[in-house]
Amino acid sequence: MPAQLTAEAMAPAVDVGACARLFQHARALARRILIRQQRGEVTTRFERGVHPRRRKGAGDSFWQYRPFESGEPARLVDWRRSARSDRLYVREHEWETNRVLWLWVDRSTRMRFASRSGLPSKEARALLIGFTAAWMAWESGELAGWLDDRRYGAVTRSAARRLLAAASHDSSSDLQALGQLPLRPGSRLLVVSDGLWPVERLAACLDRWRRRGLRAMVVTLVDPAEERFPYSGRLLLEATGDEDVRLLVEDGEAAAEAIDRQLAAHHQAVTSLLAGAGVPHLRLATATGEEASAALLAGLLPW
Repeated sequence: MPAQLTAEAMAPAVDVGACARLFQHARALARRILIRQQRGEVTTRFERGVHPRRRKGAGDSFWQYRPFESGEPARLVDWRRSARSDRLYVREHEWETNRVLWLWVDRSTRMRFASRSGLPSKEARALLIGFTAAWMAWESGELAGWLDDRRYGAVTRSAARRLLAAASHDSSSDLQALGQLPLRPGSRLLVVSDGLWPVERLAACLDRWRRRGLRAMVVTLVDPAEERFPYSGRLLLEATGDEDVRLLVEDGEAAAEAIDRQLAAHHQAVTSLLAGAGVPHLRLATATGEEASAALLAGLLPW
């Protein structure tokens, strides 16, 4: 009987409780990295938004009112507008652009892969990366939001709860749908996945981002087994998700070189497409430590 790698190498899906633990862990991780950045040990590239133009208008100079949220500094309250209502309001300036970081994490079934015990699944590491990026943005005075929720906020309890709730119930996996999201031109987007997309779909997605003026970054995660095929003997490889595809490999060790070559070629194609589109890209191994991964992430973020 051949070994069935999917049954042995698929971790449980990250549930709501695990999401909450990752979220709090990411907060501590982001703070450690930002402290190291202040000491000059880590380079981050967050930039504060510029001062607002004092006029209402279209595009980057647009401003609007939103309800004041518990936990925000009182200095943000627009007292003139609030005096006309029984609620407190904050006037937001798009020209000021506390930069909004939109997060999209691939939750495909294949992201649950972990080739050995002691390694995080790609899904768990992807969520940790996404949450850490959100906390880095918040701790730097910027804004963050989860694309499945389509709302963003500053670092307040309600914004954090909203982002966590959206992430906990998100099942995003469709790259094509990601390319069609109606984000405003100039929106900033962090995509975390394993990069195992059909190359033609990625090319189409990148073209849509370019035409709509989105500023995207991509983190791709790779399990050690996807860099060097470690299995031997007679193997049954099964596709994850809805595809009913099985491949019987008579000699895993003999097939390893061809499998490694094909995966390397795919990752190179993804890297080339992203570079050609001017999209910053970070490839991380799931075996890399959390703090080292977060430090590399901090160097990727361009705001």
